[in-house]
Amino acid sequence: MLPSYKGSGGSRIGESLSTYLRAAADQFGLWGHKQVEALDHQWLGRTILVIGLVFIAAGLTRMFRRHDALDVAMLLVLCAHIYSALTTVHAYGRYLFAAVAALTFVGAQGIHEIADLVGRTTRRPRAAFVAVLVLPLLWIQWPGYQTAVEKATTSRDQPVTSGPFGPPAQEMFDKVRELTAPDDVVAFKKARAMTLFTDRLSVQVPYVSAVPTFADWFVAEKNNNGEFIAPPFAEEVWRNVNYVIYRLSPTSEP
Repeated sequence: MLPSYKGSGGSRIGESLSTYLRAAADQFGLWGHKQVEALDHQWLGRTILVIGLVFIAAGLTRMFRRHDALDVAMLLVLCAHIYSALTTVHAYGRYLFAAVAALTFVGAQGIHEIADLVGRTTRRPRAAFVAVLVLPLLWIQWPGYQTAVEKATTSRDQPVTSGPFGPPAQEMFDKVRELTAPDDVVAFKKARAMTLFTDRLSVQVPYVSAVPTFADWFVAEKNNNGEFIAPPFAEEVWRNVNYVIYRLSPTSEP
């Protein structure tokens, strides 16, 4: 789970933190116009952010107090996931999807804890307090949900021209299956997609110098300059408009 690329590690935390804070605010529906806001109001966004942090703090208190095995597992996974995201060589907002879901679960625990406390104090139904706490947050999320639905509907009607389902990528995956043996290791910048579409072992490499010596093949994707970058010990076997497949010498060092 922990990153091992050159340039990754604890030194990346400070540089990645601001990126992930913005990404988390955006995924909670509280980021717009390069600042924390809700419904175009900065004060509202910051107020909801503070309330959300209170919910999370209350949820953590509840989970630590209960000592439930599921809570412990959830917190351990959350901590490991956040550390892994912060220390990896590249910071992408999508790395926080699982963490945001876990924090939502922790916040829900906090809402339950606060509603339970208020219910015991006022002797009124807890459901009323949960509604008061939750419904405004759902209302804030509604515009973002509508935008997501509109974009999904629009993109569904458009042909796929790029990404792993695009024709160049599918052609490349077919050729990898044809050229490689079942136990070969393919180095590629998107290892999960490579394994999914080719049923071959794959290792993720963000740049050429990270290609490991145990890899048998390397697939290069065209960069922003329209170039294909490969290790000097690689032999080109096949190419199309977006990808080149290279055979790696088993005795060569990167």
